[in-house]
Amino acid sequence: MLIGALIPAIAPGINTPNTQTFSHSLTFGLNLAVLSNMLQFMYNKRSRKKKDGHTHLSLWGPCYLLFSAIWLIMADLTRHLVNDSWKYQNCDDFDNNNGQVRQVCEVHGVWNEYLPTGGLSIYGIVFTVLCTWAGFILMAWGIGWGLDLHLKIRNAYTVGRNVNRSGRSPTSNSNSPGRINTGGTPLLQQLPVESSCMSLDDMIRSAPLVYIGKAWCPFCAKAKAAIARAGVTPGNPAFKQYELEDEYRKPLVDNGPLIQDDLQSKYGSRSVPKIFLNGELLGGGDDMVAQEADGSLKKKFRDARIIQPY
Repeated sequence: MLIGALIPAIAPGINTPNTQTFSHSLTFGLNLAVLSNMLQFMYNKRSRKKKDGHTHLSLWGPCYLLFSAIWLIMADLTRHLVNDSWKYQNCDDFDNNNGQVRQVCEVHGVWNEYLPTGGLSIYGIVFTVLCTWAGFILMAWGIGWGLDLHLKIRNAYTVGRNVNRSGRSPTSNSNSPGRINTGGTPLLQQLPVESSCMSLDDMIRSAPLVYIGKAWCPFCAKAKAAIARAGVTPGNPAFKQYELEDEYRKPLVDNGPLIQDDLQSKYGSRSVPKIFLNGELLGGGDDMVAQEADGSLKKKFRDARIIQPY
């Protein structure tokens, strides 16, 4: 909208009906391009999400909101173009007191924003105020929903609340950094310092192969053993392993329950372990055992260039 006012603002002398039409058309085109690209970006992002555990509305709701926002935001810009294209002329006879009568004509738009008295017309109230504001509200809602901002804000709030209650830093941990040991046996790489408040999506994107589990969980132990038999060890740089709790069920992260809530929301189950390969869910403990037994797990690791030979 600011760009649309650029030409008249720079050179008021050329603020003619033609330049107004040009600036309105330019504004319409730029806004439509930006908003439609925003919708395309959101569609591509949501289409890459796992369909399991999502209803149609929870998956595509942000796209519906952005689609509705485009129509509402473009409504007032369309009103400008209609005003530029269709006008009516109102003429009155004027007596100049010399016995001469001349005709005075005024040109009016069909959908004027303002009344002759200076107040908003019905078109100004509906298109300029209601549609524009509703469109921007829906756009903000759709972007926030599509980018999972509510989950990130909730995670940050929970981490901060836990820190205030415990009086310790969210990055502190009573275990030494590196590995968690039980009876001298290295289990898994401990969460990196910055990952104590990582979201589920951040964990999944952190490496080609990702394990999320709990050190005390027997199914997690089965999954770790199957992964190891398939040729992947904790020292593999393509393998990230995250324990939410230690062998004594003590939380190792401040947002463990929220991570499991996200697992429930996105994959239909909050149970662990969950193993991901290139962002795709491979399965849990029993799945890893079965796939390792039939050789498919090792083949998947080779195809993903996790282990050699490629």
